[in-house]
Amino acid sequence: MIAMDVLTALLVASAVFAQPDKPRWEPIPICDDCVPRELIVAPGVGIDLTSSYGTAAVRFNNKSIVNIDQIYSNKKYNAIIKELSGPADPEKHPKYGNILDELRDIWRKNQRRLRKLRGLPATPEVGIIGDLIKQLRTATEARLGKPIASAVLATPRLPRVTDEDLDDAMAYAGLKNLKSYRTWTYVSEPQATFAGMGFGLCEKWGDIEKCEDEEATFPVAHVLSVTFTHDVLSATYITAQDARTVSFGRTTTRYDLGLGTWLQNSGSPTYWNEIREAIHRIAIISLPLIDYLLLSGEDATNEQFLETVKEALVPITLGNAPGIVRTSINPLHAGAEGAAEFAKRWQGGTWNCMEPPRCAGNWQPGDDGWRGSWSELRGEL
Repeated sequence: MIAMDVLTALLVASAVFAQPDKPRWEPIPICDDCVPRELIVAPGVGIDLTSSYGTAAVRFNNKSIVNIDQIYSNKKYNAIIKELSGPADPEKHPKYGNILDELRDIWRKNQRRLRKLRGLPATPEVGIIGDLIKQLRTATEARLGKPIASAVLATPRLPRVTDEDLDDAMAYAGLKNLKSYRTWTYVSEPQATFAGMGFGLCEKWGDIEKCEDEEATFPVAHVLSVTFTHDVLSATYITAQDARTVSFGRTTTRYDLGLGTWLQNSGSPTYWNEIREAIHRIAIISLPLIDYLLLSGEDATNEQFLETVKEALVPITLGNAPGIVRTSINPLHAGAEGAAEFAKRWQGGTWNCMEPPRCAGNWQPGDDGWRGSWSELRGEL
């Protein structure tokens, strides 16, 4: 009887205090400092690295976007990205099963630190990736007419890379890699493309409570992201309620199915069939439907490729997803545009806290992400 009374009390308490669609139970802490107005209105810069080139985009406070010209990489970079797309390296992802593992990791980190102290990249691979980021930074600064200090970096799914590698590559290029308190690892190209198409984004991002409440009302989306370039075909299945927190399912990366393979062997009778089967094997995970189909990459508008994608999805989408969405506006810059969207929000937002009332003067009506006045939102704290 006592146990039943306790259970009843807990259920009553839950009914009284629970708030429908609230993503968190605890109150949001108050920030110690205000976000400077110059960061609130500053443009956000996104950089998207693929297996053979990079693109950049700038997102302004008036919501307009400027894309930066595509910059091709060199053979060393291409080889490194291909290597990093393989299985995770246990040396770079230690499990700390024993003291020897810990000592190896300490040695690895000290070697990286010493190289950086000497003005070198943390590793040779970091330096090669950083060189392409430097070129994109220079092109972006030339377009803006002023220097930039930070950006959000998006990359393909790279199991062998670490956040440390990408942060060091950005630092080597003279940039801070912006993060969100709700994004626990590096931004992948499928995630950035999802955001670049405007999916999973709250409106009043300047107020994290309003933003989280809005995101909690979004339906969970089943997404197939396909990238097609001169040297690679990749397909990834993800689920996402909001653009910041994405769950990754199966992925495939085929360096033998880039468009360059077809151009070199145009008589191959199996090329387009292999592409169709590769996409179908990933898409079938999402049965019975796909909510969004995102196409990105320099060759994603190839007519035969689009027809092949359509054929690959017929068994899955027929009768289930008549409203399927395809990225066709700007597949070359889709990832960079999403990364720029993240950058605009993350540099002007707070880190898991609410700004106090004294910060209200830093925001003005018409600012992107404007949360409204304090009296409109919740009164004085």
